[in-house]
Amino acid sequence: MKKTYRLAALAGAMALAIAACGEAPEDEATPEETADEGTTEEPAEEPAADFVGCMVTDEGGVDDKSFNQSAYEGLVAAADAGVIGEPRVVESTAAADFEPNVQSMVAEDCGIIVTVGFLLADTTQAAAEANPEEQFAIVDFIWEDPIDNVKPLVFNTHEAAFLAGYVAAGFTETGTVGTWGGLKIPTVTIFMDGFYDGVQHYNEVHDTDVNVVGWDKESQDGQFVGDFSNTTLALQISENLIDAGADILLPVAGPLGEQAAIAARDAEGTSVIWVDVDGYETVPDYNDLILTSVLKGIAVAVETAVTEAAGGSFSNEPFIGTLENEGVGIAPFHDFEDQVPQELKDEVEQIRQQIVSGEITVESDAAF
Repeated sequence: MKKTYRLAALAGAMALAIAACGEAPEDEATPEETADEGTTEEPAEEPAADFVGCMVTDEGGVDDKSFNQSAYEGLVAAADAGVIGEPRVVESTAAADFEPNVQSMVAEDCGIIVTVGFLLADTTQAAAEANPEEQFAIVDFIWEDPIDNVKPLVFNTHEAAFLAGYVAAGFTETGTVGTWGGLKIPTVTIFMDGFYDGVQHYNEVHDTDVNVVGWDKESQDGQFVGDFSNTTLALQISENLIDAGADILLPVAGPLGEQAAIAARDAEGTSVIWVDVDGYETVPDYNDLILTSVLKGIAVAVETAVTEAAGGSFSNEPFIGTLENEGVGIAPFHDFEDQVPQELKDEVEQIRQQIVSGEITVESDAAF
């Protein structure tokens, strides 16, 4: 069953307003006051009153504690900031929902339609080409040949995952770390590539032999659930990697990441690295297990795209999140802050700077 959200007024702590939004203007002078000055000004028009931001999620919905939720928070932030009026969100529970959900938004009076996820690419392209007057943005996909009315929002998460892999290699007690994915698609494997290479870089720097189970970058072969909904298989894969010696797991599987945390809870000394958002904030039941998270700035990217569209400056120029523009990164260590050696923290910061400067090049076939 798909759910549609229509929010006439939104307020709360999720606002992530960008600087361009600014403060509300001072009160306008009354007609009588302006008449005294010899001029009469029309009241300022509310720019967001008639502009509607719409969104179609991937499977998992807006409370997936991952990329759908982050994209939704970006739309909410735009509404909270007064950039847009009434947001509309329709959730997909299966791939079969994509086309009718996008068409339902096309039928609405949407100023921009944000589609969330690699799997919505074909549906988004078809809708954009059939409706050239509509404006779209898509999270996690970019076309070789740009589409005039679609703005891609993509992220080079392999850069940040490289840092996470380095941390994992420096923190493991068993000498083995693991990663697994939901569906074998580029926006999943890009995390796994970066993580794998981060571990190898640690091995080179420290002359160690930390092993990665669940993914081999060279062969592009590893452990995948095959979707983002099979909790039983996700738990089994997590347990298998722990049985293989891994004491740190990087699940790249949206809401299925919780199954890695469940498995880690039952295996003393095992921790988890979350993806997309800060898992310490989104899955607080597992705070004591979340070593760090590989972050994608989806919320800010969505809010920025919606703000540009509402302000009449929509463009199809891609947003590409990198370490340099802070579109990707890693989260604080939170409960592990005192356990992660300062030397390792300093090395990670140095590597971040080297990636930004180009001294270290992080590669992935899935990079943008």
